[in-house]
Amino acid sequence: KNIEEKVRLEVDGSGYAVGLSPLWFQGWQLAVIMPEAEFLGAIDVTIQRLAIGLTAFLLIAGIFVAVGARRFVADPVARVAEDLSLVEHFDLDRLPRRQSRLREIDRLSEAINRMAAGLADFGKFIPTELVRSLVASGVRAEPGGDRREVTVLFADLAGFTTLSERLGDRVVPIVGSFLELASQAIEEEGGTI
Repeated sequence: KNIEEKVRLEVDGSGYAVGLSPLWFQGWQLAVIMPEAEFLGAIDVTIQRLAIGLTAFLLIAGIFVAVGARRFVADPVARVAEDLSLVEHFDLDRLPRRQSRLREIDRLSEAINRMAAGLADFGKFIPTELVRSLVASGVRAEPGGDRREVTVLFADLAGFTTLSERLGDRVVPIVGSFLELASQAIEEEGGTI
């Protein structure tokens, strides 16, 4: 019986491809036996090289992505977090403007600077050290209050009117020195100006 088929044989651990083809006269078949290593060896080597090359490419690309992510995302986010820490401690004068290539981080930094500028405006009306101590102690600014017994100091410079008429603008450093000394003494006692 003439059949045409392709089979695989294994002899002593080596694979062989066998092709059977019928011949033109009855009962005879042509068998072609070839070691698989002959024609699959080059393909196996190519597949191995491709796998090694692809692995190397993925490793190098991964390193570039990690370095890029750190440089363009993680580091700017860490700097913005440092800026928020400065705002938290009310160190608004040390707050830099951070620029980033990522629009979102750039906008976040800009918003933090606007927030700091708004908080700095409150510093004109509320002593900075008072705000820092409230933030440090976790006290939240809420409407209302509580009753306390406090001491209020009203101070006057004796003869200030006569002194200012006599000295004119030169009285400003004298008043500044007095206010600085008074402020320092009040703050040393934990008072609020």
